[in-house]
Amino acid sequence: MPARGVNHKGEPLLARFEALDRFLRDHQHLWRPRPFTELNMPWEAQHPELARWLRGRSLQDAEASHNQPQYLSAPAPFPQLAATSLALGSVERLPGQALAPAPQRLQVDVPGRKWQQIEAFAQSLDFRQAPAHWLDWCAGKGHLGRRLLTGEQQLTCLEYDPALIDAGQALSQRHHLPARHVQQDVLAPDVELHLRADM
Repeated sequence: MPARGVNHKGEPLLARFEALDRFLRDHQHLWRPRPFTELNMPWEAQHPELARWLRGRSLQDAEASHNQPQYLSAPAPFPQLAATSLALGSVERLPGQALAPAPQRLQVDVPGRKWQQIEAFAQSLDFRQAPAHWLDWCAGKGHLGRRLLTGEQQLTCLEYDPALIDAGQALSQRHHLPARHVQQDVLAPDVELHLRADM
């Protein structure tokens, strides 16, 4: 099933974002547990047929279908979840904007494909007024936020994993950038403390 893009402005984008947010919250029991840390995942009791099917696949099978999960012949609830995920995550290509080249030093420690994604995203941003403060959500090491920083802007990176926070803070300090790396579960109610307009 080919994905249909959504208008990237105004109400259609807000409705898509809210639907995606609901979808992620409703199914976090499937994606939130860290893989390879327990013998069995907590969700396997709810979906035993899917668990058996996944465990029967080889690493080669998994790698071959990694970027096209919607085509897998997996048992329920996977097909419906994959179709919904594809539909909610599909947007029209945004118009590109001229972007000043990033200092070469920012690309160090960033895998090539990730850097290409960061550049594509940054080129799609268009603001009437330049942001004063960036909030990098599920920031990892904060590569995206550091790329977006210009001039006197500030950056707050929210991340759940302490190791990524420490690594990101070290990178920001090494580059002498005004960034705070904060441990935060972005699905927790107290995340709103980081959403102030005056940041």
